[in-house]
Amino acid sequence: MIGALFMPLLAVTLLWLLNCMRTPAGWRNGVLSNLMLGAAGLLFVVLCVQQLRQLPW
Repeated sequence: MIGALFMPLLAVTLLWLLNCMRTPAGWRNGVLSNLMLGAAGLLFVVLCVQQLRQLPW
């Protein structure tokens, strides 16, 4: 369960860090990298919600 919560946080953090103004221009993400990281973050959120719904509360 911890992994399911950590992975969306990691994807969003990487998306933010690799696009902020403090990152040198040569190291920033391109459009394709941003799209792929956004898709991965969305997938992780969906998988997290599914895993949390399957928990025996």
